[in-house]
Amino acid sequence: MTHAQAARQLDDPTGRTPVRVRPSEPAPGPEYETAWGSSYDADVPAPPDVAGPEEAALQQRLRFLDASFSLLSAQGPNYTNGVISMILGGVTIVLGAVFLDQGPPWDLFAPFMIASGSVSILSTLLTDFILRPNPEPVSLRYLAMPTGTRAERLAKLDYGEQQLSGLAEQHLLLRVVDASLAMAGAGVSVGAYLALRDSSRDFDPIELLFIAPAAITVIAAVIGLFSESGAERRWSAYQRLARSLEPEDRALLEQELRQRGEVTLRPLAGASGSAGFLGVAGSF
Repeated sequence: MTHAQAARQLDDPTGRTPVRVRPSEPAPGPEYETAWGSSYDADVPAPPDVAGPEEAALQQRLRFLDASFSLLSAQGPNYTNGVISMILGGVTIVLGAVFLDQGPPWDLFAPFMIASGSVSILSTLLTDFILRPNPEPVSLRYLAMPTGTRAERLAKLDYGEQQLSGLAEQHLLLRVVDASLAMAGAGVSVGAYLALRDSSRDFDPIELLFIAPAAITVIAAVIGLFSESGAERRWSAYQRLARSLEPEDRALLEQELRQRGEVTLRPLAGASGSAGFLGVAGSF
């Protein structure tokens, strides 16, 4: 007989251990003290904001902006092509000056080459180094903005809309300037050739070599003038998306964006294969 059995027989001569029913305890409540002295805090944290229709509309617009800036971040200006274009323009001017110094028949090429080379340098300087927008820093900043609260999501939406609209406007200006310079360059090249051409000389079919490239340049410029850039197409698509939402949800979002009067500062950091940034973003 074991000590445990002997102890049970002392309590109960029959040798049967009585079944002890553990008293039921009420469900833990606020600051409920258990038999072991520990306490429970039964305050259940409030669930996050319920994703209502207005939140779904906000998320839909943010997803579109996320995809747009992810694509635009890889479409920075290509300065290598600009440098090559300026070098070719300079070489064309030098060759035109050499042909002009050689006299007939090489001087026939000189006006066209000098004019076209000068316009090429001017056009490249304006469109590739001055007017062409660089969406990479803006895209990195947008993608690094936090979205933990609705206020932060609204701030990100507001910033993304402004930047995408600004990029579209800059690309529109670039299209107009680029096409205008191309057509002006073609006109100047042909005009310079005709102005220095001996009017008493009969037309030679070889002269088409000066007129045909200018005509092709004008046609290409007209096509480019009516061809929207990627940023312009995405801004137009975003506007269609915003208009397709329910009027009530769209009006609520617009009202929230207008009423955002708080001042917030957020640290921002981002990087890509070729660039990065570190700074502070604020909403006012």
